[in-house]
Amino acid sequence: RGAFGLTGQACTGTSRVLVARPLYDALTERLAAAAGKLKVGPGTEDGVQMGPVATRAQYDKILAFVAIARDEGARVATGGASLTAGDARLGNGNFISPAVIADVPAASRLLREEIFGPVVAVRAFDTLDEAMAIADETEYGLALSLVTNDLPSVIRFARETRHGIVKVN
Repeated sequence: RGAFGLTGQACTGTSRVLVARPLYDALTERLAAAAGKLKVGPGTEDGVQMGPVATRAQYDKILAFVAIARDEGARVATGGASLTAGDARLGNGNFISPAVIADVPAASRLLREEIFGPVVAVRAFDTLDEAMAIADETEYGLALSLVTNDLPSVIRFARETRHGIVKVN
């Protein structure tokens, strides 16, 4: 919900997820599976869980970010494609499949810039200090999720990093 609610077009949306390495593969797989099951379409249709991107410019920007992720060596676990072409029910709308981008390099623009779309970047970390360094390598106070079972680390992370929102598990 945090990544794909409002089609990811919210400053409180989850655009980055840092995951403790032992949990990384399972969480990435589950997140990609959940994203792949979301019904995308016009809000007037029954069961639709995600609508279009607000503007054509934003649509183009999001698709460009998915291409940048690939160029930077990240893996698209699911989504990130235009759904408009070839689907008559979507017409000329700005529909993009919800994307989970895995194995995101530390220097990736996906970790540093605001996308405002249905794209979540997932990155593993080995130590709390590494996670904090990755999280703080942006000029924006992005929303971020931290997945770990170590409560003292969560508290330290939330206190010592610069973010608008830190979500836990």
